[in-house]
Amino acid sequence: GAAHEDQSRDRLEGRRAPDHRRSGPGRSARRRSPSSGKHVFTALDLFTANLAERDHDRFAQVGVVIEVGDAKAGAALNAVIPPIRSEILLLLSSKTAEELLSLKGKQTLAAQIVDIARKYIAPEFRTNVYAAHFSSFVIQ
Repeated sequence: GAAHEDQSRDRLEGRRAPDHRRSGPGRSARRRSPSSGKHVFTALDLFTANLAERDHDRFAQVGVVIEVGDAKAGAALNAVIPPIRSEILLLLSSKTAEELLSLKGKQTLAAQIVDIARKYIAPEFRTNVYAAHFSSFVIQ
């Protein structure tokens, strides 16, 4: 039917249906993607960190959601949230407001968060950590 044709077209064009469901801190929300099965999204508690500013005090408040390939990878991620959070806080506190305000800076931060998650998750799930998404991003 029409829905199948839409899914096929999306798969060919590399698109995924948007998903606006959110989960609580450390909880996982599942979504079905035509090209990749069920991805799992784990929302981390909000991060608040002082930034590496010399002249004045500034801070970042950042919401992060980590996307993994399936429920098993989601469970493996949930098992190592504390060291991941700790390293993300250290990373945020090493950044300047100027770095984080640019699009490139946000993209770099997201890639670094993926690297951190891959560092701590069980080795068999490292390739299943797909992305870090921002649910909020405030610099003051």
